[in-house]
Amino acid sequence: MQIHIRPFKISDAAELQSAVLQSVGHLGPWLEWATPRYSLGDARHWVDESRALWAKQLAYRWIITDEESRCILGSVEIGQSATGVGLMGYWLRRQVLGKGICTQAARAALDYVFRSGLFEQVDLYIDPLNAASLAVARKLGAELQGEKADGISYRGVAKPALHLRVCAKNLRAQEGPTYGPRLLKPESSRGLTAENETVASVYDFRRSLKNARQ
Repeated sequence: MQIHIRPFKISDAAELQSAVLQSVGHLGPWLEWATPRYSLGDARHWVDESRALWAKQLAYRWIITDEESRCILGSVEIGQSATGVGLMGYWLRRQVLGKGICTQAARAALDYVFRSGLFEQVDLYIDPLNAASLAVARKLGAELQGEKADGISYRGVAKPALHLRVCAKNLRAQEGPTYGPRLLKPESSRGLTAENETVASVYDFRRSLKNARQ
């Protein structure tokens, strides 16, 4: 499947709501907004906020679509953290898990911000139990920086998170021979979650974390 990433359009709200509602089972444990109560109003608010943040150059949120059908497959975001470093999140709808789509879309988003000079580094904060999200980060060439005790918040409770970082050099090192503008075409226009990919284990990160603490 060939995919495409683009900024949000006002007309995306209804399909965005549908994608979220179909994916509550695998998104809910990691994203507090992914519940059966996610409404069309919630989706419209997200779309409006996404467009406003992009216009202010505070965050860049892309919809992931199928190149042929234009069906919404998920979303990827790179925003600006308090320290000025990029902060990344991503999610996919249930029907397209396990196809490498999240990795491709996240790589295209990173390529866009690096080539545009928007960020030099992009951070991810991921629950240590979220093996699928960690697997995507690993494929992007993210390097473990350590663990932060209050790295993420879920339903008002601070939780520990693994802190990972991607820079342009690491991203280039991970690019395969099929990656290029014909496959993904990022255009100008929070939540860390998972793609259910079968990849190397999260224990690789935990071993690295143990070494970093020594």
